[in-house]
Amino acid sequence: MSIPSQGNAVERPQLQPLPRTMTSTDANPPPYASNEVKVDSATDSKIIHVHLYPWQAEISRLYNLKLAAGQNKVLISGLPNILDEESLRYDLFLYLS
Repeated sequence: MSIPSQGNAVERPQLQPLPRTMTSTDANPPPYASNEVKVDSATDSKIIHVHLYPWQAEISRLYNLKLAAGQNKVLISGLPNILDEESLRYDLFLYLS
Protein backbone atom coordinates (compact mmCIF):
# COMPACT_ATOMS: atom_id res chain seq x y z
CA MET A 1 0.00 0.00 0.00
CA SER A 2 1.39 3.40 -0.91
CA ILE A 3 0.63 6.82 0.52
CA PRO A 4 -0.36 9.41 -2.06
CA SER A 5 2.33 12.05 -2.57
CA GLN A 6 1.41 15.68 -2.03
CA GLY A 7 4.60 17.06 -3.54
CA ASN A 8 6.77 19.29 -1.37
CA ALA A 9 3.88 20.79 0.59
CA VAL A 10 4.93 21.62 4.14
CA GLU A 11 2.47 22.91 6.69
CA ARG A 12 3.91 26.02 8.29
CA PRO A 13 2.93 27.09 11.81
CA GLN A 14 1.11 30.37 12.25
CA LEU A 15 3.42 33.15 13.43
CA GLN A 16 2.34 35.08 16.50
CA PRO A 17 3.12 38.80 16.82
CA LEU A 18 5.85 39.71 19.28
CA PRO A 19 4.82 41.73 22.33
CA ARG A 20 5.19 45.48 21.83
CA THR A 21 8.30 47.03 23.33
CA MET A 22 8.73 50.60 24.47
CA THR A 23 10.06 53.03 21.86
CA SER A 24 11.32 56.60 22.03
CA THR A 25 7.94 57.83 20.79
CA ASP A 26 5.95 56.45 23.74
CA ALA A 27 4.30 59.28 25.67
CA ASN A 28 4.21 57.56 29.06
CA PRO A 29 7.50 56.26 30.47
CA PRO A 30 7.53 53.55 33.15
CA PRO A 31 6.27 54.71 36.56
CA TYR A 32 9.60 54.19 38.35
CA ALA A 33 12.34 56.81 38.57
CA SER A 34 15.33 56.77 36.27
CA ASN A 35 18.76 58.38 36.35
CA GLU A 36 18.95 61.27 33.87
CA VAL A 37 22.17 61.71 31.88
CA LYS A 38 22.51 64.88 29.78
CA VAL A 39 25.08 65.12 26.99
CA ASP A 40 25.81 67.69 24.31
CA SER A 41 26.59 66.37 20.86
CA ALA A 42 29.17 69.06 20.09
CA THR A 43 31.27 68.61 23.22
CA ASP A 44 30.52 65.12 24.55
CA SER A 45 30.79 63.03 21.38
CA LYS A 46 33.29 62.14 18.72
CA ILE A 47 32.38 61.66 15.04
CA ILE A 48 33.73 58.24 14.09
CA HIS A 49 32.18 57.70 10.64
CA VAL A 50 30.59 59.78 7.87
CA HIS A 51 28.94 58.32 4.81
CA LEU A 52 27.55 60.67 2.15
CA TYR A 53 24.60 59.76 -0.08
CA PRO A 54 23.02 61.95 -2.78
CA TRP A 55 19.89 62.38 -0.60
CA GLN A 56 21.34 62.37 2.93
CA ALA A 57 24.37 61.90 5.14
CA GLU A 58 24.92 59.20 7.75
CA ILE A 59 26.99 60.36 10.72
CA SER A 60 28.08 57.98 13.49
CA ARG A 61 29.02 59.49 16.85
CA LEU A 62 30.63 57.91 19.88
CA TYR A 63 29.46 58.98 23.34
CA ASN A 64 31.28 57.94 26.50
CA LEU A 65 28.67 57.84 29.28
CA LYS A 66 28.75 56.96 32.95
CA LEU A 67 25.46 55.29 33.75
CA ALA A 68 24.07 54.50 37.19
CA ALA A 69 22.76 51.09 38.17
CA GLY A 70 19.13 50.63 37.14
CA GLN A 71 17.26 52.60 34.49
CA ASN A 72 18.96 55.54 32.77
CA LYS A 73 17.43 58.19 30.54
CA VAL A 74 19.93 59.76 28.12
CA LEU A 75 19.10 63.25 26.81
CA ILE A 76 21.22 64.35 23.83
CA SER A 77 21.27 68.04 22.89
CA GLY A 78 23.04 69.73 20.00
CA LEU A 79 21.75 67.46 17.24
CA PRO A 80 20.78 69.05 13.88
CA ASN A 81 17.30 70.61 13.67
CA ILE A 82 16.63 68.79 10.39
CA LEU A 83 17.28 65.37 11.90
CA ASP A 84 14.89 62.62 10.80
CA GLU A 85 13.89 61.11 14.17
CA GLU A 86 12.86 57.86 12.47
CA SER A 87 16.47 57.39 11.31
CA LEU A 88 18.03 57.39 14.80
CA ARG A 89 19.80 54.17 15.81
CA TYR A 90 22.06 53.28 18.67
CA ASP A 91 24.37 50.51 19.80
CA LEU A 92 25.30 50.01 23.41
CA PHE A 93 28.70 48.68 24.44
CA LEU A 94 29.36 48.13 28.11
CA TYR A 95 32.82 48.51 29.60
CA LEU A 96 32.98 47.57 33.23
CA SER A 97 35.73 48.97 35.37
